[in-house]
Amino acid sequence: MTEMDKVPVSAAVNESANLARAGAATRPSTGFVNGVLRGLIRKYGIGKRKVSVAHLAESELPKTAPPHVRLAVKYSFQDWMAKRWITRFGAAKAEEMMRQCQKQAPVFFRLNRYKETLEEIEAKFPGWSITAERFPYAEGGYILKSGKITPESPIFTKGYAQPQDGASMIAASLLAPKPKSLVADVCCGKGIKSGLFAQAMENKGIVVCMDNSHFKLTKLKSNMRRQGMKILRSVAADATIQWPVNKKFDAVYIDAPCSGFGLFRRHPEGKWNKPPQLISEMAAVQWKILQTAGGFLVKGGRLVYSVCSMEIEEGEEQIDKLLAMDKRFKRVDIKKSRPELSKFLTAKGDILILPGQDGMDGFFATELVFVK
Repeated sequence: MTEMDKVPVSAAVNESANLARAGAATRPSTGFVNGVLRGLIRKYGIGKRKVSVAHLAESELPKTAPPHVRLAVKYSFQDWMAKRWITRFGAAKAEEMMRQCQKQAPVFFRLNRYKETLEEIEAKFPGWSITAERFPYAEGGYILKSGKITPESPIFTKGYAQPQDGASMIAASLLAPKPKSLVADVCCGKGIKSGLFAQAMENKGIVVCMDNSHFKLTKLKSNMRRQGMKILRSVAADATIQWPVNKKFDAVYIDAPCSGFGLFRRHPEGKWNKPPQLISEMAAVQWKILQTAGGFLVKGGRLVYSVCSMEIEEGEEQIDKLLAMDKRFKRVDIKKSRPELSKFLTAKGDILILPGQDGMDGFFATELVFVK
């Protein structure tokens, strides 16, 4: 009601009461909902002046409220999440991350360089009623500035573009597979990154796409047909148990299942439906997948591991544990090979992107080489 300033407050109250009345479980609360909202309007002058939800929530807290409680209430997070981020990142950075999570994510997309050159596709932008600027950290990436890209848009249906967040593009670009190579995309989902690999390989070689979801693999096949990519082979498998292949790969990408803490802008419900134990549960799954990777790489092969999370148990600690246990792996010096990514690198050389940083989702990624 305070954020939708184009909606009259009377209409907002009326619709809220109607929503309560529509459900059998909430119907008895209709009068309560109506009374609370009208009370807020009188108390804070909503409709007469701009008042943010964050300000209203924070103003009701006692002055003795601890910092994590204040931030949790102000930005609608669970207390334990706010406390966790403050402990790791400090209060100022934690608040900025939470503030960014309240914003709408910009639209990033990647052009299909296999279909036409970037310049040729850019020339079609006016006909599609869009404008975009190039994303500086991944070739072929763009940020939409005006217009829309929907599943019905010609730029999408004709295979010219694939929506993909900038952080995801950066992580996937680390793999940089060569034409005619053998690549594994583990936990490939709908194949967003798989298409990027196929483009880099000039549609020559093989990309084995592995996932335990038949639905996602069906979507992957549809995506690849749309983009004209013919070198992908889908494999339905649970990578925590067994990789049902008998090949060694030149490159392996693991987009591990994770807590998804970097995606709260896109999935705000996650701030309230994720329990504290989720991080450790996901870390256990990630480790089962990660520790088997060495058995499927050729000497000199590369492994890129990523998660859409900033939580240390799911990122840095996983890689530290792998390097300690399997001396056949070494970190690649990303700063040397990709100096333009230096601003996103941690002290250990891994990529860590915080929510909203340069408009992107929260992400962790690192590149390893199999030396033996």
